[in-house]
Amino acid sequence: MVVFSVPTADDEVRLLREYVFPAMDRLDDSAELSADHRIRAFRYGADPDLPGGEIRMAIEGEFETVVDHERDRWNDLRESSFVDSWCVEAQETDAKSIAADRFAGDRPDVAAHAPFLATSAAKEWYETFDGPVPAVADDDAAVSAGWWMFVHLFANIQGADWDDEIDALLVGIENRLRSLEAYQGPDSARERLDDIRERVDSFETMLDASDSAV
Repeated sequence: MVVFSVPTADDEVRLLREYVFPAMDRLDDSAELSADHRIRAFRYGADPDLPGGEIRMAIEGEFETVVDHERDRWNDLRESSFVDSWCVEAQETDAKSIAADRFAGDRPDVAAHAPFLATSAAKEWYETFDGPVPAVADDDAAVSAGWWMFVHLFANIQGADWDDEIDALLVGIENRLRSLEAYQGPDSARERLDDIRERVDSFETMLDASDSAV
């Protein structure tokens, strides 16, 4: 795991665009490396305990070779003041073993591959759009666009039905509320839970009105 500290959370986007994603292409094309390596990236700038932004770049496979290959570039980023600091926190091990230790259940292979697939999808997303895409666009469209559509369309391609997708979203909501509680306290989690209840109640009122109109 290589950890990059940057001045602000907004600088995480710049680091992804200007270093991490190009590095994925460069390493794939390098004659010094075999194809036996994968990279996944995580953003941590939302953590209120961090003074700025942070990108964690995990490398599976030829870890030491990738570090040696990229070390000079990381030093250049630090000297340019674009990156405050970088460090090698731990050598990456097999992603499936890490997932099996961290996630209980029968599908550690899913937990192992998901971060790599998400990083690859995010790379294409950033290369397609100039600026950040909102989760839900703030407009008056009957169905507003946003990256929520990516989740829905991925579910559709998987053959998920309505119940599958709702179940997945419910697990995601619970997971994010638990994370919000851990990072920002129970009051923040309760506030968002109240928002969810309000949305559900509003939708139930709409359904009741539809039933009455039949």
